[in-house]
Order: sequence, then C-alpha cells, then structure tokens
Amino acid sequence: MRKKAFLLINTSLGKEDTSYVSKARSISSLLSKVDEVKSCWVVAGAYQIIAEIESDGLSQIGQTVSDNVKAIPDVERCTVCLVLDEVREERNDDLDCLSWSQARQ
Repeated sequence: MRKKAFLLINTSLGKEDTSYVSKARSISSLLSKVDEVKSCWVVAGAYQIIAEIESDGLSQIGQTVSDNVKAIPDVERCTVCLVLDEVREERNDDLDCLSWSQARQ
C-alpha cells in the first residue's frame, strides 16, 4: 500500500518580500518535477508551500524529503505530516445545513 504525506514548507523568503509569491511559485515548480510530489500549493499563512507526496514506503518518503525537497535552495524548513488514514464521506450537496448536521448524527 502506498504511503502519503503532506509537506508544510517554510522558505527563506520573508513575508515582507514583495516577490514572495513568485519565488514560492519557482520553488513549487521545482518541487513538481520530483516524481513523488503529486500536488503542490503556494499558500498564505504559517507556511509558504504545501505539497502532497506519495511513495511506496515511509523510508522512501524520508529519502525524498532529504534528497529532493531540502536540497532546493530557499527551502528553510519542511514539516512532514504522514497520512495515517484517509476518510472519504459521500455527501449530498442538495442538503441544507440543518438536514446535513442531522444526517451526520
């Protein structure tokens, strides 16, 4: 079974840097070339980039982070959040808020 993780990435680019978004996009572009990276987002908040990675095992996820992600210039810190369980719930978008909350009880 393939393992999945989300990477919360801080860059060396300060929020006061006016080119923050374009530099984060450049880093994201480099990340997207890594085979294990499935999706990558430039975000606002405590982190500048969030990436989703998938691999055959936990050791490969660690190897990917060490060899590929942390090797990218301006990646200052990378927090790895391993997915332990994925829950998918079907939902009917036609339900209003009240009936949706009742349906979940």
